[in-house]
Amino acid sequence: MKWYFFVVSFFLPLCVAVVAQSPPGTKAEIEAANRQIETWYQQKQVDSLINRYHLEITYLPEYKPAIFDKTKLAGFFTDWWQRTTVLTYQKKIYEIQAFGDVLMENGHFQLDYIDTDGARGKYDGMYMIFWKRGPDNRLQIFSEGFCSDKYRKSSEVPYCSVSVAEQLEYPQNPINERLQREVAEANAAVIQAVEAGDSEARIDGFTEDAVYLHHYEKMMVGIKVLRPYLTRVYRPEAEFFVQHKFGRIYDLGDYVLVNGHYKGGWRADGGGTFEGNMLNVRRRCADGKLRIYRSLTNNDR
Repeated sequence: MKWYFFVVSFFLPLCVAVVAQSPPGTKAEIEAANRQIETWYQQKQVDSLINRYHLEITYLPEYKPAIFDKTKLAGFFTDWWQRTTVLTYQKKIYEIQAFGDVLMENGHFQLDYIDTDGARGKYDGMYMIFWKRGPDNRLQIFSEGFCSDKYRKSSEVPYCSVSVAEQLEYPQNPINERLQREVAEANAAVIQAVEAGDSEARIDGFTEDAVYLHHYEKMMVGIKVLRPYLTRVYRPEAEFFVQHKFGRIYDLGDYVLVNGHYKGGWRADGGGTFEGNMLNVRRRCADGKLRIYRSLTNNDR
């Protein structure tokens, strides 16, 4: 087992921690699962693929509403593959971490495909997957999201013509009142920082070793990389407004997995709006705050 040590700065109210990597053999197991998933994509084996997903699925495709039901997810893949043939679907893993019985995998993906009219295309970007073992001890996906790491129009995703009905209410799972309060407080701090254009408060909302998978941006690793981005985006003159809603929240001990949706825009000069999905892992820090440790966001329309 590998351990990575980080030095805590006494001048930054951020938290860092010793990170325990996944158990021996886990990476090889996930790599084998990813190769199998690629084969199912290529051979359009929807039933086999869907069996790799947990009954309690949260699936966050880019430029489409979130999917929370295995039957609807099967329909998504069936409709997509009627229009497209996947040639390759490869993942380059950045990291795998264990949070109790939950495994987090993230990294970069590339999907090469050909449409029914013979046009070839490439869809690539970043991904985040959360796995846990099913009754047969096989790893199953229960949360998954994708985002492009450069600007991409909605027409440029290979499943652009697939229709996905929006589910207005995110499904919930039971959590205790303490955790509900902690998540609500952490979210209120984010909203306040965003709407005030307070970049320092926004920076304080991340751990020093955070990894941010943000749509249209390259993967950002660590607060030193995140700071210039957050300082550039969050300024008082931006005049943001934003609201969040959350779905399934999972208590992972010192960490919390939060599935959610964001919606906002710019007040200044009648500015535009933005909307999408997010997967956040927050770490419970020594000062009691839940700071963002890993995050993926995408546009859902």
